[in-house]
Amino acid sequence: MRVGDFSEVASRSTWNGSLGITTERAYEGSRSVAATYTGGGSGFQRVWQNVDWGPGSDVWYGVALYVPNTSDYCYWNPIRWDNYKTYGGAGDTGGVTVERGHIYVTQDRYSGAERKILDGGPLPEGRWVWLEVHQRLSAEEGQALTELYVDSTKVGSTTAANSLGRVVNNLRAGVVNVAGSCSNPGKINFDRVSIGPARRGALH
Repeated sequence: MRVGDFSEVASRSTWNGSLGITTERAYEGSRSVAATYTGGGSGFQRVWQNVDWGPGSDVWYGVALYVPNTSDYCYWNPIRWDNYKTYGGAGDTGGVTVERGHIYVTQDRYSGAERKILDGGPLPEGRWVWLEVHQRLSAEEGQALTELYVDSTKVGSTTAANSLGRVVNNLRAGVVNVAGSCSNPGKINFDRVSIGPARRGALH
């Protein structure tokens, strides 16, 4: 967080936890966001930007993460898009899921089962890692594209359908959602939330 506050994002929200700017560690500059989960059920500690992505949109998005212990959260989303603003509980989501320390790119509905469309391997812990996703959004197999980069190395690519072909309103980052049923209280840091038309790449 270069500015040192949350003015760089459209909004933020928390449940069963907190968000704060810290100088404890940073990926870019001298500050990052500390997202603390206190337990007590499912929760979120997240920021977001407004987007307007439709079918066929070609998008890049990323986030830098520092996760001390990947075993704290059994299931969570570090960066995820959605269309809740338009469709409410009937909306759909996509982006990155970390399940038991393993990275996946997924496509989901609030009311349905999650589809894992790409396997990104284990999430590094105890150091900064840069996750970046490239997607051409489509509900049609073969017309969609999803690529995942970890520290600028492409770890997977697929043309599996990656959306329901509907507008996307928001890109959320941090601890977008954490499963309370199997997670322990913990904290992660995040920095350099990115949205753009091309790959940004890791700092190091």
